[in-house]
Amino acid sequence: MVLARLYVAPPTFLERPFHEFDQATSSVKDQVCRLDCRLGVLEQSVRQRAFDCVHLYFKGTIKSSIDSRTATEDIISLADIKLLPDFVPRLSESHPVSNIDAFHAEFHFDVPTVIATASGVYRPLPLSTIVTGSASVTQTSALTDHRILRGKCQVSYWVEAQFHSGGRRIGGVREAVQISAPYPALRAYLPVRSPVTVQATPNVLTRYMFQKSPDLSVTLYGFDMLIARHEGTDKPQSALLTAALEMKGSPCAESGTFDSRQSFQCAVEAKWAVGTRFSIVSTAGNARRLKVGESIYIKTTLSTQSTSPVFRPLLPEKGDHTWTEPSFPVAAAQLILSVPRAISQPSYHFDHLSRAYYLDLSFSFLNIPGVPRHHAHINIPITVVSWSAHTDAPPKYQPPKYQVLQNEAVVL
Repeated sequence: MVLARLYVAPPTFLERPFHEFDQATSSVKDQVCRLDCRLGVLEQSVRQRAFDCVHLYFKGTIKSSIDSRTATEDIISLADIKLLPDFVPRLSESHPVSNIDAFHAEFHFDVPTVIATASGVYRPLPLSTIVTGSASVTQTSALTDHRILRGKCQVSYWVEAQFHSGGRRIGGVREAVQISAPYPALRAYLPVRSPVTVQATPNVLTRYMFQKSPDLSVTLYGFDMLIARHEGTDKPQSALLTAALEMKGSPCAESGTFDSRQSFQCAVEAKWAVGTRFSIVSTAGNARRLKVGESIYIKTTLSTQSTSPVFRPLLPEKGDHTWTEPSFPVAAAQLILSVPRAISQPSYHFDHLSRAYYLDLSFSFLNIPGVPRHHAHINIPITVVSWSAHTDAPPKYQPPKYQVLQNEAVVL
């Protein structure tokens, strides 16, 4: 019989050059989530040679369930081994120095935060989480005849120690691991590398009052931001986005005289959102659309911000401040958006779980002389990846402070 106890220290993120995750930039590298562990056994088990080796594993899975159907997907599996001579005596703090309380072996796992699949696709390591949702399924042709399917998806990790003797497994001990610390730095950008343009439209009353009005459009530039957390406060930094206003056509004489030299304000409402989808049917190589009840989608608004940026004029190069060009940017502004704390991990897409981010922007142009009221709305999908600056210095590592976990197993 073997009495064993497993200790796991809180995970820490370290930087390590591994591979280029994103071809668009050379500053995205792999990071490592280091798990320091210690396995302790009683002295009697070592003296009697109750085991000859211990197989050590770090594993992670995604488990999705909808109604009574369940699907499981393996995320990662790392392995190590310790032999009986690797266990060294540990002196008891409550007994004389000459007494030995137990034997222990220390080990660690360098968990990569970017995982390579068998097909060569790189995916970020998702944080430990539990997602719940529901889906409505119509049972017959009647609109009122439907039932609600409850669903749950869990991302879980654990460290496992399996004791072997003579090539036969005689038992083991297992401890759950919470990988919940946010990534130190993330990079967010548009999936499409060109500026995004959205057409502004006047409201119904404006169209009725002014038969003729210029066409306005808003173009977003520089959507490539670093989401880093300030040391000590754990507060993410703000994101900077440049918006340019373009005008095509002549301004309305009824609504005032347009002067391209003046500045004006614009009301902007920004909403950050996250979309999570989990399913019980694998999406890998599946060309058909998922049926109702096979997946659940949850979209959550993370934060809503309101701001009033000032659009500064962009004067023509020839110095003519009157309206002469048929279409050109007339003003530009910088939007400073605070990134919500919930954006703490990259976007990812697994067979049974996916996570995506969105930025919803609403522009209201109300006080532009010569231009009636216009509104513009755009919903932008955002790609978020792990980010790490290049450095030649090795990562700083401090010995961990072990957190004693009260689990004890009897190995038969």
